[in-house]
Amino acid sequence: MNAKRFSWLFLALLLLLVACGGDEPEPTATPEPAPVATDVPPTAEPTAEPTAEPTAVPTEEPTAEPTAEPTAEPTAEPAADLTADFVEFDSPEAGHSFQHPADWTAQGLFGLNFVASDPALLDAPDEVTEGAVLIAIGSPIADLGEGITTPLDALTFAQDNFGEGFGEDLTIVDGPTATTINDQDAATIRLTGASESGIQLTVLMTVIFEGDQAAILVAATPLDQEVDYIPTLEAIISTVQVYPPTVVELPSTSGIEGVTTEGTLFVGDTVNGTVAENGKSGWDFVGTAGTAVDIVVEPTSDELDAVVDVVDLNGVSILPAGEIDAEFDTEEILGVEIPEDGFYTVVVRGFAGGGGEYTLTVTEAGSAGTGTPAVGTSGGELVYGQTGTGTLVEEETATWTFDAQELDVIDVLATTTDGDLDLVMDVVDATGTSILDDGELDESFSQEQAYLVIVPEDGTYTVVLRPYGADGGDYEVTVTAANNGGPGSILFASDELEAEEAHAFPFTAYEGATVRAVIEPAEDFDVVLHLYNNTSGEEIDSVDLSFGIEEYTFVVPSDDDYYFEVVAYDGTATGAYDVLLVGDENTFFELAYGDFVVGRLGEAGFLDYFFALGAEEDFIIEANAYNEELDLVIQILDLDGNLLQEVDEFLPGGSETLQYTFPEEGMVIIRVIGLDSTGGFNFEIQ
Repeated sequence: MNAKRFSWLFLALLLLLVACGGDEPEPTATPEPAPVATDVPPTAEPTAEPTAEPTAVPTEEPTAEPTAEPTAEPTAEPAADLTADFVEFDSPEAGHSFQHPADWTAQGLFGLNFVASDPALLDAPDEVTEGAVLIAIGSPIADLGEGITTPLDALTFAQDNFGEGFGEDLTIVDGPTATTINDQDAATIRLTGASESGIQLTVLMTVIFEGDQAAILVAATPLDQEVDYIPTLEAIISTVQVYPPTVVELPSTSGIEGVTTEGTLFVGDTVNGTVAENGKSGWDFVGTAGTAVDIVVEPTSDELDAVVDVVDLNGVSILPAGEIDAEFDTEEILGVEIPEDGFYTVVVRGFAGGGGEYTLTVTEAGSAGTGTPAVGTSGGELVYGQTGTGTLVEEETATWTFDAQELDVIDVLATTTDGDLDLVMDVVDATGTSILDDGELDESFSQEQAYLVIVPEDGTYTVVLRPYGADGGDYEVTVTAANNGGPGSILFASDELEAEEAHAFPFTAYEGATVRAVIEPAEDFDVVLHLYNNTSGEEIDSVDLSFGIEEYTFVVPSDDDYYFEVVAYDGTATGAYDVLLVGDENTFFELAYGDFVVGRLGEAGFLDYFFALGAEEDFIIEANAYNEELDLVIQILDLDGNLLQEVDEFLPGGSETLQYTFPEEGMVIIRVIGLDSTGGFNFEIQ
């Protein structure tokens, strides 16, 4: 008997697959077979002596009766009984098949196969308290490691490398022994020992070689139930057939949003990775439903501030708040729950597009230190216009969810109500991907605001809040929607003010309409925003509240023409700026070359805009539908509503392009119509 530490199921199986040396080997099993071998000659001598003297009588009695009868009973009958109700399980990805009792449960996951006497064991195969479980995996023989050329080599390697961390009190009961299974080279070893939770187990490990392919099987049952289950496990193993596997490209997230997958790791591994500038680095691993892991990413380059996420095969984050950047140095995400069996990827990127090197460790939950909880704190649900309040503590993440529709235009405002808290804010979709142009916001100490964010599609979104640094505190968060989520238009424009210039943005609106202007000047450029009645020339209001963004919301008092005006603060400065105008369906913006418009149609089925040019001048509009059901029509009308030109050439969900030449100086109406469907569109004036 050779006492060693106990390597249980997955660890034992993976140990066979990854010939990485492990701990320094203890004395090998070579001395163990020696006593067995030296017992054979003494057995031969006593057999020869009694055979010579009693020749006929003693020899024929023990030979004929004990040999024929015992051989027939244990070999033929039990084999027939045990395999009579067996059913076939085939795994082309693993390159092997086997049979198992019809009332047992078998399942496979990309070539990693399980069979168990009770389906519940498939949820936790490493804690067998009752019944039996078998795990099988296929591998090219060449991948088992240098020097492993026979099944016996593989088991001897496993035996030599049972090291620290695999449990206690492992005892080798039998083997490793070379044998054949279905005319295939094989080797077996039988062990007993205690699992980490103290359960006494009997474990069978088998390796089978055929051609260039290997099948590796690990089976276990409680020690006090081995009489009931070991014969069945051995019968299952006796049915294994190994064949060339079907080459299957394992699923990967390498094609999702620029993720470069660097390899596959196992729970317990530490690997080194590199993030390219503006890139994402990924490591795949197999996750089992109901389990949880700790993930630690430690930058080894000073310039890398790591942002970490865990995504499924569709690139959807399994972290409730999406990707995490809680620290500048090491990121620890604890207790990441695996929702279902499958492949997952740890994705690492650099904050603000930075690059560098890092180490990644994935362990069973509870193995790492104290870091960022994967779940964080759920602040609750918000509806448009509602304010939520909460408290953040050090390294905690708070999440607030809200439902939104495609093309909703939202503002998200998070404000510190405790002087020590510096907030960092993000808004993410169901995949954990930020919908903010530049991702996570940390632009001021006491307040973070995302202006006029266009919602990309219907769904539930999450505001993610965390403290910058160690100080926590109280906060408020509000999500509002322009036009209350109703139909209307958003105009995006950019321009540059010269000295003593004033730029006007005209619009016509009906009484009760709501129009909003947001002006964002370039850094170090200060602007003033004015609002005028275009009919009377009267100034309605002006705003110069800050050095940066200026905004104004106007509720129209009567049907009329109006305009916003942008000027430099001192009248002589020059600088660039962006303008965003938001209006409901009763607001009609006058457009200019270069303007980009996003529209959402309502029950009326169309939205109107104005455009003015000189004689023989022309413009081009290319309108694109956001949803596949929307069939767009573009019309040009004169100010009396007479149709001048129309285009409707493509099927729903496509684009329509119209070019119009002004016969004489004047203004026309651009009308965008949605046939038989509401939805969204965009276009640019060229």
